[in-house]
Amino acid sequence: MNIRVEEIRKLERGSIRGFAIVNIDGIRISHIRIVHSERDPRIEMPQRSYQMTNGERRYSNIVELPDDLKREVEKAILRFWNPQPQPLPVQEERAPAA
Repeated sequence: MNIRVEEIRKLERGSIRGFAIVNIDGIRISHIRIVHSERDPRIEMPQRSYQMTNGERRYSNIVELPDDLKREVEKAILRFWNPQPQPLPVQEERAPAA
């Protein structure tokens, strides 16, 4: 399966750290939230909100992915969102020419 992160928009509002757009084998999913609370960072799929008759606000996912695919999408987004610094190449010291 081909997972490509097309865009990350960084944002800091509460526990939300940004939004991502991914392309999974030609299917584009936008508004994936990057969330970082007291636990490790994670993603939340796009949601819609609705109001119950008692006035309570509820949310439901617009896109449902199988658990294994969601883990792969999450890994790709978090790798793109927070890339690990790459170590600098070690330069060899050369002895002065005689």
